[in-house]
Amino acid sequence: MNRIHWVWIRLDTMYRLRQWLGITVGVLAALSLPRAFHLLERMDRSDWRQPLAWAAVLLLTAGVASAIAMRWGKADPSRRAVGEITGVNYHRHLRALDVAVQLKGHWGRHQRGQFAFVDFGDKKEPLPVTITSDWRDDGRMRLLIQEREAMTRTLPAMPKVGDLAWLDGPYGKSKPSGSKSR
Repeated sequence: MNRIHWVWIRLDTMYRLRQWLGITVGVLAALSLPRAFHLLERMDRSDWRQPLAWAAVLLLTAGVASAIAMRWGKADPSRRAVGEITGVNYHRHLRALDVAVQLKGHWGRHQRGQFAFVDFGDKKEPLPVTITSDWRDDGRMRLLIQEREAMTRTLPAMPKVGDLAWLDGPYGKSKPSGSKSR
């Protein structure tokens, strides 16, 4: 099994895990709001004089705020960025799309080999992509999207130069664990 195939299997697994976690977090966020209200409603007046009650209120407030943030996708805005597509190149032999993006705004430092999720504004699920460029602090980056399954069969027709791309990442470690350099 070649390295690109192995990396893509990991990306595909992370994509499926992200979908499942997104559903789970949404359900838990929706359930935590009524639970917090119920707990506050059931507390007696005498309980409010105890330090433990105020600690519970503080924890409930933090839980409700994080549930709302997770529900509306505002959990970690530092990992999100918008960029303009400046180049698209389809590699037939790899069945992969190489996309050059010029980021607008802040993006965390990344390394070649890490992955991110990209949304081209087509109302589909974000695609897992491999970051193929090192961080140069100029806002430019390159992404590799491999054609896989039904969601990416139309890759060559998807993004066009000038379109916007919404990125979420970077995730994963980029250095192989072995001692040999490639």
